[in-house]
Amino acid sequence: MNLGVIAAGDGQRLKDEGIVTPKPLIIVNGQTLLERVIVLSKKFGFESINMIINSAFRKDVEESGILEKHSEVKGSVIYGTTQSSLHSLNKLKNTLSDSNFCLMTIDSIFDDIEFESFLKHAEGINGYDGLIAVTDFVDDEKPLWIKTDENGIIKKFSSVKEGADYVTGGIYFFKKGVIGLTDKAIEKDISKLRNFLQYLVDIGLNLKAVSFSKIIDLDHKSDIEEAEKFLKKK
Repeated sequence: MNLGVIAAGDGQRLKDEGIVTPKPLIIVNGQTLLERVIVLSKKFGFESINMIINSAFRKDVEESGILEKHSEVKGSVIYGTTQSSLHSLNKLKNTLSDSNFCLMTIDSIFDDIEFESFLKHAEGINGYDGLIAVTDFVDDEKPLWIKTDENGIIKKFSSVKEGADYVTGGIYFFKKGVIGLTDKAIEKDISKLRNFLQYLVDIGLNLKAVSFSKIIDLDHKSDIEEAEKFLKKK
């Protein structure tokens, strides 16, 4: 299984709050977000880690020495800016199309034990096309709510709560072939990853929800503080 990491955003909300450090190099619990995902890839035995990072951060990332420090890790880094999160995923298509893959945003903070359980679900996946990490911890300004059937199969993604209890958490697993559908989705003017997820449901793919106790997205200064507290308790 390969790992894909999306870090193509510009971190504008953090900049607005005075955090000028490029998001991949923000330190949480003594470790940059970039090194955190690389270490995770090694810890859980991914065949490769393939990342797309905002081109504005290229100089800072290269000068940090983190990629060189972990040069033994197989994978690739694409520097660029994209129209949307779905376009970012599409840029990773060539490196992720040959096998099942896990996908995450670089700023998703979660418990490693729960992530290990998520990957075990993925290893034994049968009858599903993908897994979506969900949580009832909601700190996003625009959360993506989910509705499932009694078996945890996702029936709808929605920007409004409408009785839903869980939101997506920026961690995904997809079977081989799913990433190829990004081209068709983009042709239909679908531009956001959240809308791509609904597209997958609409065309009949089975996506199953896997619950995490807490997943924190680092969009604000307060999120960094929350993530510090969360990881230090582990």
